[in-house]
Amino acid sequence: MATFQIHQDEENNVPKFCKAKDEQRNVQKRSVLGTINLNNELSNFRSNETFSKKSVFESSGNNQLNICPPECKPSIPSNVIEQKKDLQKPSKESEQIENTKNIKRTPLAELKKDDKITLKHQSPMSVDATPKPAGSVSQLPSEIFSKIDPLFICPPYEQDIYNYLKVLENKFKAKAYYMKRQPDLTYAMRTILVDWLVEVGEEYRLHSETLFIAVALIDRFLSSMAVVRTKFQLLGTSAMFIAAKFEEIYPPEASEFTYITDDTYTKKQLLRMEHLVLKVLSFDLSAPTACTFITHISAVHQLSERVTYLAMYIAELSLLEGDPYLEYTPSAIACAALVLASHCLDQADIWPKAIAASTGYTLTSLGPLIGHLCDTHAKSFTAPQQASRDKYCTGKYQYSSQVPAKRLVIRDPSS
Repeated sequence: MATFQIHQDEENNVPKFCKAKDEQRNVQKRSVLGTINLNNELSNFRSNETFSKKSVFESSGNNQLNICPPECKPSIPSNVIEQKKDLQKPSKESEQIENTKNIKRTPLAELKKDDKITLKHQSPMSVDATPKPAGSVSQLPSEIFSKIDPLFICPPYEQDIYNYLKVLENKFKAKAYYMKRQPDLTYAMRTILVDWLVEVGEEYRLHSETLFIAVALIDRFLSSMAVVRTKFQLLGTSAMFIAAKFEEIYPPEASEFTYITDDTYTKKQLLRMEHLVLKVLSFDLSAPTACTFITHISAVHQLSERVTYLAMYIAELSLLEGDPYLEYTPSAIACAALVLASHCLDQADIWPKAIAASTGYTLTSLGPLIGHLCDTHAKSFTAPQQASRDKYCTGKYQYSSQVPAKRLVIRDPSS
């Protein structure tokens, strides 16, 4: 077998350089957090400096061609060396700076009490120092629009925002009567799941919008995918997990959602179901809900808190029943809930013309939907699922669930 060898130039070989390089490799490495010895570093630096001089200007006995003649002149011109020497001298500017350091400043004169400072211009950062009454915050109007996001209160864009939300609700609407195509699920199982999600939202103090988004994600997913009953609670948990991350500022962690299922599912199963839901829905999560429209209409038309919270309660009761409410859009459910809430609270005008003009719904068009909401509201007092009723039976929501149900029949004037 043929062998080959790399050619080595014996003439230009520097044995001292190779030997020194090997010595440097054999030096023991210091620990990461060890102290540095400055004396050793200085000695190493000097040894390297002397080594570099010897390796360049001295040669071995076998190498006589690389001897530098003593007559060689420095490569740097003499005028450049003189200029560098001049740079080391202190300049006039530095002398002036040092002289100014020695100057002693005179003490500031004391301000007299009678002297007043007048400001001829108003600073944008000035703060009014006049004392305010302690109850100034509570003197704000008690309408709901003073407590919600001011995004909805934009007079030039109010109608455009509403029209855009109506376009989105038709784009991301779930299919009605999808439960008939689910071989292993029933409406009763869906009702129990939504009632449990209401309790989860109250346990972790989540917003009502988070619950509405979670139920909408479940309905949209079940409209195109079949789920067995053993994974139905996992679907609801993952939908609540996605909605919380979408809506909340500080959403609960995945481990907390697995904990509320009594560790029936693992964190890995929850994340896999989350991935599946997002993949089926194509990551389209910003679909408006009935809660979104109730908040928008209440803010724009300055409705009272009692009407708004009661409408929220009635709309949340509609989440427990999939059909027939999946036939209607969230904006229609929101408007019908506001009409029924105003009627239950004995409002003089349950559906003003301004709201009807801006929303595009009349009492006649909302008649059948209002009838369904009346039945749902009446059954809520005796239904086995009481999570929503307990939620709105507090002062936070103006005791909305304690308002008695009233039947509202709207007749078609053409008939």
